[in-house]
Amino acid sequence: MKRSSFVAVAAMFLACAPLLSFAGGGGGIGLQTNASSQMFGSSPWTSRLVLDYPTGTVTALEAFGYGVTRGGWKIGGFATGFYATGLAVALPSDNLVISDAMGGFGGFISGGAGRFGPFAYSLNVRLGAGLMFAEGVWTMPVTYGSNSFNGGAFLICGGVDGEIGLLVVPAMLVSAYISAQAVMIPTYVSLVAAVVPTVGVRITWGSF
Repeated sequence: MKRSSFVAVAAMFLACAPLLSFAGGGGGIGLQTNASSQMFGSSPWTSRLVLDYPTGTVTALEAFGYGVTRGGWKIGGFATGFYATGLAVALPSDNLVISDAMGGFGGFISGGAGRFGPFAYSLNVRLGAGLMFAEGVWTMPVTYGSNSFNGGAFLICGGVDGEIGLLVVPAMLVSAYISAQAVMIPTYVSLVAAVVPTVGVRITWGSF
């Protein structure tokens, strides 16, 4: 690298360093569940399936940590474990019923955060990947007939959530949020994809 290029990169880094210095941050735990009995978000690119929860539930427990820059930019990571039961997937020519499923995923957090009085708020974007282990029955009358399955699958997950909370004490925030979680599961016959509305609560300890 030429000396002039090195100087330019160093100058850019020094100029951006104040923006990336962390003025606050925290970490904590959260609990969430699916917000309604039916998933939404069917569109032409996901028309291969519509995912439905006629009697099913999903419960997830998360742990997270992040820093907040002086400009209010949140940067961090998360890990989530979940358990689901009674899920049904309606496809155009076949049907999938997942009796039980459990798994986990982790990834990155980014977004914006702010505070007014004893209240704190944030808009978060999450992106991650993980694994799911499930058992159930996949009925494909035209091709494979009815087959039971018991195995693992790879997950690609992303989501957006809006969060608002109350500072119970200066270093402890109790918050509630609503989110839309996008989930994609590649399989050997199709790509299972849908958007799941969820609600949840979080307890965060840190500097706000």
